Amino acid sequence: MNFGKNVGKRIILYLLGLFVVALGIRLTLIAQLGTGSSTAFAWAMSKTVGLSVAFWVFVVNALCVVVQIIILKKDFKPIQLLQLAVSFIFSLFIAYVDPLVRWWQPHSYPERVIQLIVAIMVQALGIFFVVKAKLITMPIESMNLVIMQKTGWGKLGTYKILFDAFWFVLALLISLVVTLKAGNFTWDGFLGLAGIREGTVLQVLLIGAFINIYDRLFGKKFAKLTE
Repeated sequence: MNFGKNVGKRIILYLLGLFVVALGIRLTLIAQLGTGSSTAFAWAMSKTVGLSVAFWVFVVNALCVVVQIIILKKDFKPIQLLQLAVSFIFSLFIAYVDPLVRWWQPHSYPERVIQLIVAIMVQALGIFFVVKAKLITMPIESMNLVIMQKTGWGKLGTYKILFDAFWFVLALLISLVVTLKAGNFTWDGFLGLAGIREGTVLQVLLIGAFINIYDRLFGKKFAKLTE
């Protein structure tokens, strides 16, 4: 956490980034071509247990903070609890941005693909804003960093891949149990309940690519905020 220079502007940029990411996630859910790793578990729980995707996103982030507390013990600093506050704000954004994007209802597969691409670009822009603000790391990324530092093994990107896979597998297991229990298993129903489709692959491949594009175009300008 870095609260140095231009903290006011950076807080605004950070909150704007969270809001933009939330818009992108909502557009992804409307397109119904698959969720990203951060929302696969939340989507599956929302469809099977109930409550909103936003609620389960907060639960996931809160669990990641708990894991950090267990690992770090006395080394966990109280200021790191701000991750929970950020997670709560992010979940509120996901819950209440819906009216801003609900008007865009795709009526064909090509329209849904276009909507998904726009959603990916929007999410990438929001993540770019959050990263450039250099304030509070989101709980999932913080947990990955803590585990990496404690084990002394691997790189941060490796842990992101592992935990992305973990949330996807968990979503698939939940979907499998529910569909088998209902006695009407189909591949479309199984993958749909888990929120995993062709759009999931596109998100994995393209979000990082668009972040890199934004960084090349605007990175130097935003870097001045923290110089």
